[in-house]
Amino acid sequence: MTANAGGIVGEFLSLKESTDADVLAMQCGDFYEFFADDAELVADELDLKVSQKSSHGSSYPMAGVPLSELTPYLKALVERGYRVAVAEQYETADGHAREIERVVSPGTVVDPDGAAARWLAAVDYDDGSDEPWGLAVAEVTTGRFHAAAFAALDDVRAELHRFTPVELLPGPGVRDDDARLADLREATDARLTLHEAEAFAPGRARHRLGDQFGEQALAAVGLDAAPAVGAAGAVLHYVDDTGAGVLASMTRLGGLDPGGRVALDATTQRNLELVETMQGDRDGTLLDTLDHTETAAGTRLLREWLTRPRRDRAELERRGAAVEAFASAALARDRLLDTLDGTADLERLAARATSGSAGPRDLAAVRSALERLPELAAAVEGTELADSPVPDVLARPDQGRRGRSTTNSPPPSPPSRRARSAATAASSPGATTTNSTSWCRSTRRPSSGSTRSPSARSANTGSPTSRSTATRRTATTSRWASPSPARCPTTTARSRR
Repeated sequence: MTANAGGIVGEFLSLKESTDADVLAMQCGDFYEFFADDAELVADELDLKVSQKSSHGSSYPMAGVPLSELTPYLKALVERGYRVAVAEQYETADGHAREIERVVSPGTVVDPDGAAARWLAAVDYDDGSDEPWGLAVAEVTTGRFHAAAFAALDDVRAELHRFTPVELLPGPGVRDDDARLADLREATDARLTLHEAEAFAPGRARHRLGDQFGEQALAAVGLDAAPAVGAAGAVLHYVDDTGAGVLASMTRLGGLDPGGRVALDATTQRNLELVETMQGDRDGTLLDTLDHTETAAGTRLLREWLTRPRRDRAELERRGAAVEAFASAALARDRLLDTLDGTADLERLAARATSGSAGPRDLAAVRSALERLPELAAAVEGTELADSPVPDVLARPDQGRRGRSTTNSPPPSPPSRRARSAATAASSPGATTTNSTSWCRSTRRPSSGSTRSPSARSANTGSPTSRSTATRRTATTSRWASPSPARCPTTTARSRR
């Protein structure tokens, strides 16, 4: 088909052949254009108008969106499980050329809507290891990264249920075995993406992890089993390969500490309806009942506390003391809530700033959030909260700044191809090729981010009108139903606005 086309259409089809992404959006002046099968796909998914483009005597379907409006359409496609390659236009000595600069997938969306975390996961298996299962998870919008090894598949299932990843990379030890692959498909709603096997090689992965987190990071979290090291290295490689540009925000490697948590297998979590009802909704869950938090980061933290409860008695007593203090100090609590009201998602903004992708508005939002710290401290001073754990929490930003080490900072992300000189770009433009093949898009169950009740902090970004990916199921009963939206002191809460 490429041989019969020329001009812009021929360039589009050539770039599309160089990537295994499902869809290609190619910049043409002030628009991103889709041609041929891709045009028909996005028109069907996003209700775009299709026209025809003539090229060398043939006619090709064409659809497009303005340059400034790509993001909501991109998010809508990714929410449906598609991987979208984006080809940017740059100047050359002879005019214009285009290259694929990034591939956006469900697990690498850097500016998602809503407060919910979007975890990218990788799982591998090696029967030669004492702990044959390895799991790694990363959240590219916040820079969080965890990895661990497990002895049994049930433990991996439980962690997948807790994190609910939106995209999963099965390693060679999983995808080469039909039974293991079937088990993973059953354990998660995530899109399964086949990433290159070499990225899971333990030696290569260990080197990559050392470069990213520091040579002592693996030993610090007790990560030594080959499948766990391989899964962690594969996640880093995939994030880098897609061109998300967020590796610099991933500065700490964390374990999953299964021994320090209450063991809750996937079945128990479902039956308790902690974060999802038996009908698959968020409404009516324990999280929905308790979640009157003021910030997006607070929502994510509360969900983590509910799905991964701690065993540490001292930590539990500290939390209990904080709850008691907030319950008895109504005026100070209300002042704290008023101060936190409208605070931007500082966790995600900090990750953008670290990776170098923050814009002027992002940095202004960071400044605004940090300016509230003295107000929060003043709201606590001289009240019952002064003798609670709250002042220690408010002091953490300064403690972190004074104690932060810079010796093991990850290397900066490489510059964008658009930043190259015109002379370099003029030489035979090539496309970044990602080696990922995807399964299950046509049969993929919709992810929680696209079909379930949005968080109270979800932003309306004007996403394009399109068909719903699933019919919302309504829970008829719930064990956590709350009779009224009263304040919930256990989460420093107020009624939702």
